[in-house]
Amino acid sequence: MKNRRDLLLGLAAAGMIGTAGCTETSVSETIQNLGADDGPEAVVEDYIRATAEGDVDTQEELLHEDSEKSPEGDSLGELTIHEIHEATVEERIEQEGFEDEEFIQQAAEEVEALIQETVEEVEADNYVLVFYQIETTEIDEDERFLLLVDVGDDDWKILEEI
Repeated sequence: MKNRRDLLLGLAAAGMIGTAGCTETSVSETIQNLGADDGPEAVVEDYIRATAEGDVDTQEELLHEDSEKSPEGDSLGELTIHEIHEATVEERIEQEGFEDEEFIQQAAEEVEALIQETVEEVEADNYVLVFYQIETTEIDEDERFLLLVDVGDDDWKILEEI
């Protein structure tokens, strides 16, 4: 599984903004309640809030046991969540600046096949990509795509960032 993960993570590495330099600061009341009560979007919102607060226990709860993501113990400072929504692989590829529809479709098919193999290896029932955009005092703006898997009974866990 490591080779497929490396390919998926390679896509992530091409456009992700790091969170280096985080310091301990309090979480602001500017966190918006986006209203998701359950499902993958709610899991991502809970994960963002836990990360912003440096709540490692909650982060670990929301990560799949096979996830290579590590909980972050440092607060991100004041946090504003601009957007959280289910996304497509095509949307992720377009974020990298690709515009050729044929290329996007072909790349999406290849990435979706890799995702499906990874999902099967962790014996998940289903998967979804969720996009989020946040802004904090420690990082100007951050946009990420997370791969979540359903480990049974609509229990969504974060598996990877792509």
